Amino acid sequence: ETFGSLEETSPPPCWNSVTDSLLLVHERYEQICEFYSRAKKMNLIQSLNKHLLSNLAAILTPVKQAVIELSNESQPTLQLVLPTYVRLEKLFTAKANDAGTVSKLC
Repeated sequence: ETFGSLEETSPPPCWNSVTDSLLLVHERYEQICEFYSRAKKMNLIQSLNKHLLSNLAAILTPVKQAVIELSNESQPTLQLVLPTYVRLEKLFTAKANDAGTVSKLC
């Protein structure tokens, strides 16, 4: 059984499955907490930092999308890569200029 939209598009082989798992945990965080709560095993996930998980997902999701977009071509061209690069650069520059971004990640 697949859970969530992250499983709907098959990532290319260069995409890290551990990173996919992290994104899926973020997407299904509430259901995971509910499951462990019913099983009376909340102590297993008490140390999970939801805020850090959210920040990592916000960074990794656009990167994953870019990897998927660029991997659709057997030989990506500069005309394909450059707009993707610029889009990611703008996104991450905006995030870096956000006050306290670094402290939010820790």
